Amino acid sequence: MGRWLGFLLVIASLAACFGDNSLHEVVDAACGDGAVDPGEGCDDGNTAAGDGCSARCEVEAAQPVCGNGVRESGEACDDGNTTAGDGCSARCEVETANPVCGNAVRETGEACDDGNTTANDGCSATCTPEILLFSEYVEGLSNDKAVEIANLGTTPIALASAGCTIDVYFNGATSPSRSVSLDGGGTIAAGDVLVLCNSASTSAILDRCDFTADTAMVFNGNDAVVLDCFGDVVDVIGQIGVDPGTAWTASAKSTADSTLRRACAVETGDRNGIDAFDLTGWTDVDLDVSGLGDPACAN
Repeated sequence: MGRWLGFLLVIASLAACFGDNSLHEVVDAACGDGAVDPGEGCDDGNTAAGDGCSARCEVEAAQPVCGNGVRESGEACDDGNTTAGDGCSARCEVETANPVCGNAVRETGEACDDGNTTANDGCSATCTPEILLFSEYVEGLSNDKAVEIANLGTTPIALASAGCTIDVYFNGATSPSRSVSLDGGGTIAAGDVLVLCNSASTSAILDRCDFTADTAMVFNGNDAVVLDCFGDVVDVIGQIGVDPGTAWTASAKSTADSTLRRACAVETGDRNGIDAFDLTGWTDVDLDVSGLGDPACAN
């Protein structure tokens, strides 16, 4: 009797443990097996991320496709391609507009835009200013006359193409008394200078002279000397239509019996030939011509 009672107790215990089933199966969910198991939001048959279903079988947010012409979440633009430089980058980010040189609109990145990409007209083919000015002036004894022209721009300037001339206005004249074309002066490289002189100057000047221009290099201290290029006045020494007497003077500076050198701070010429001549920006070094032809400016 006792043995049967023990057996019945074992049977009762097993029944309580298994309930109505003969076996409980414990199934572990396997991410990447292609079956969406309990606890998985998705299962695409792999554990690769970035394909819509993560390595942990969680649904991923849709990834934007740059270049499909549809602006999706995470894209600032989408122009239907992955070409850079067209306003929308290869990563679908907005690009800063590139300036178009030659459209007559001065855009960001351009220092000038005259509506063309022609050089030697005051604004270069890359929309940078072409700057010519007088950088040194010599009015010495007898025929010791010279001027130095500097190219402060970033591109070479062909004087013939730029139509450059030197005009001299004697004794307050209102129209040029003498004029010489600078066609024979060649090209002034960026940052370089060209020296014009009288062929009868002393050797100290002739040794530094690039181009003789006797027609114009006969000025005195009371004559206005004008540099014309690009169809306009680009620099003036003196004042057109005014005779100052012997010379224009200011603060121990003079346009007679002197060598004047332009200061480094001067970045453009005096384009107004009829306003009062201002010697600010010029250094008077007496009759020293040792710096003539040297691109270095005065302090």
